[in-house]
Amino acid sequence: MKRFSDKIVYLLIFCLFIASCSSEPPVEAPPPPPPEVIEQPRVYTKIAAGKDHTCLVVPNGSVKCWGENHFGQLGSREGAASNRPVSVAGITNAIGLAAGSNHACVILSDGGVICWGENISGQLGNGTIDIFNTPVVVSGVSNPIKLVAGKRHTCALLSEGGVSCWGENLSGQLGNGTTDPSSLPVTVPGINNAVDLVAGKRHTCAALADGKVLCWGENSSGQLGSGTKVGTSTPVMIDVSKSRVVVGLSAGDDHTCARLSVEGKVKCWGDNRYGQLGNQKTVSSPFPVSVAGIISVTGIVSGRNHTCAQLVDETVRCWGDNGFGQLGNGTRVTANQPVITSRVDTTVGLAAGDSHTCALLSSGRVICWGGNNFGQLGNGNTAASPTPVLVYGNEAEDVVAGRFHTCILLSDKTVKCLGYNGYGQLGNGIDTTVEAGSSTWTPVVGLASAIRLASGRFHTCALVIGGKVKCWGYNNSGQLGNGQSGEMSHTNMAVDVAALPARAIDIVAGRYHTCALLLNGNVFCWGENSHGQLGNGATSDFSGPRQIDLIGVIGLAAGQVHTCAILSDSSVKCWGNNEQGQLGDGTINRSPLPVLVKDVVAAVGLAAGESHTCAILSDSSVKCWGNNAFGQLGTGLIESSLLPVSVSEVNTAVAISAGEDHTCAVLFDQTLKCWGDNSSGQLGNGTFTSSRIPVSVSKILMADRIATGDFHTCAVENAKVNCWGSNGAGQIGVEVSRFEPQSVRVIDIP
Repeated sequence: MKRFSDKIVYLLIFCLFIASCSSEPPVEAPPPPPPEVIEQPRVYTKIAAGKDHTCLVVPNGSVKCWGENHFGQLGSREGAASNRPVSVAGITNAIGLAAGSNHACVILSDGGVICWGENISGQLGNGTIDIFNTPVVVSGVSNPIKLVAGKRHTCALLSEGGVSCWGENLSGQLGNGTTDPSSLPVTVPGINNAVDLVAGKRHTCAALADGKVLCWGENSSGQLGSGTKVGTSTPVMIDVSKSRVVVGLSAGDDHTCARLSVEGKVKCWGDNRYGQLGNQKTVSSPFPVSVAGIISVTGIVSGRNHTCAQLVDETVRCWGDNGFGQLGNGTRVTANQPVITSRVDTTVGLAAGDSHTCALLSSGRVICWGGNNFGQLGNGNTAASPTPVLVYGNEAEDVVAGRFHTCILLSDKTVKCLGYNGYGQLGNGIDTTVEAGSSTWTPVVGLASAIRLASGRFHTCALVIGGKVKCWGYNNSGQLGNGQSGEMSHTNMAVDVAALPARAIDIVAGRYHTCALLLNGNVFCWGENSHGQLGNGATSDFSGPRQIDLIGVIGLAAGQVHTCAILSDSSVKCWGNNEQGQLGDGTINRSPLPVLVKDVVAAVGLAAGESHTCAILSDSSVKCWGNNAFGQLGTGLIESSLLPVSVSEVNTAVAISAGEDHTCAVLFDQTLKCWGDNSSGQLGNGTFTSSRIPVSVSKILMADRIATGDFHTCAVENAKVNCWGSNGAGQIGVEVSRFEPQSVRVIDIP
């Protein structure tokens, strides 16, 4: 065996000698292909989060901020923190922004840069160290394509691929080879092809056009990714991945993450005490490590000790510290791998602060979650939320639906309507003989300070601040309550209901009648009374309010020609038409006076349709009674019931609404279920098939309000209105009829 091996060795030596003597040059391996160059689209940051504040570029070019304001980081002259968005002074042409711990900066459409807030280290870039609560101009920087901000330093990615930085420099985070602070921009040497830039607490990183990454600054936790924990004041190259190039970066306080070009994977490095590297461990790493179980990432952001990723399907995954709920999954449990953020599926931008996270949605709305001690969630309070909440703006707060029209209440207390306007029910002051309808929102004339809406078949009413009621539209039976009635008394703008003896706190509307609940627990009704639906013992119409003989009322609902009330003992009484058993007293006898609904002893909510009624009980279950020809009672049957029966599979209801022959409920998780008639697609499940049991409404995941018209349905979700079903008069705001939820109109933050 040994001699055979020797022969092989000799043969190999001989072959090598012949090759070396050959006149033919050796065949060289082809050179490796040049590195992939990633062309980055110019997309400016529209939302950014600082330590405890958040800022947003509004579509009209203004900027709004909310949260902590001790250093003037909200950009307003008011020194107090704000739990609602406030306008930054004097900005009308912003296109991009960045937020540091306690300061913010904006790119203007003319190429200039302005900053405001804390300036102890010169991070505002105007050559001073004074605090400014209104914007000041950054000197020597023009036409940047991105701004980033760390704790007390700011950097700009320039259009030609260079980088300039200013502010604190204790750890060399300005990248100019020194540790001297600078209140004016300084150039980071050796960078001319950067396509992305991020800043951590005291470090900075740039992604280059060839997919490589440079980092500089503090490195005590390995946040530079260089394999050591030694900081540097000049850029060092990071070996993120040999086979994939980096197309995006994010940086937390002491960790950094990179989005890779292949499969949209993510790698992170640096501090990992809270699992912010996402690799299922809590051991820090000075080398890039892969985030577990996540691909198809289109964007990443990092907060102090957490990271969030936006996926190609516009959902969000987060990991790391969750002490304030900043991961948005409904818990406060730290996660060392990505978890699903609740109720977010249309994200187009993300921002992360110390303990909170925000998402800009495709609708233009903003939602935030996590810490809120300074109001940084922007939802009008300071309570932390581990699930997303809507940032307060000029969004839709309420929606009502008539037979062929829809109205919404905005947060500025104005009201807009669309749909059929043949009787003036849109209230827009337009002559109905000229324009009988509108598929776009038009404001109600003569109405301000509205806080609640109600809609009948062809009329609409609003409760206004102070407890007065205004109505507009059809008035054949005096349902507008202004002392007039008949065909000549219709009005296309809001008119006052005759004076009530006490402040109204709620209103409801049936087909041609209206009722108001007063602060003292009394109820007044007016309009049509042919079936005793006004509840005053008579059957004559009234064009002004008439009191019902009930006390201690806490809730109301109005059907087509019947009305119901919840009393203070949680029982329910109804009056009016009862041909289908909609009064729930076990008979079909009409009653012009309230009668007790049997078997309902713990009602907390009511809804009334054409000839059926439903109640939410204190355990969040639902009972219905009356007509059931289309399955609107939700029992799985089509037999009507003179007594309340339980709705199938609905046990977490928080709100309910009834149309002519269908019913819908908002559940605790903010999803919707509907049941009953679906001939116009009003159930919203993508079919025209009626259902005897509740079915889920497609595409609605975060409903705040629900309203059912005769044959269409609307919901407020993320401050926009979605409607579906019949659209013969444009009442769902699109040109053709739809049978699944469609956005009627996005209401922009003013």
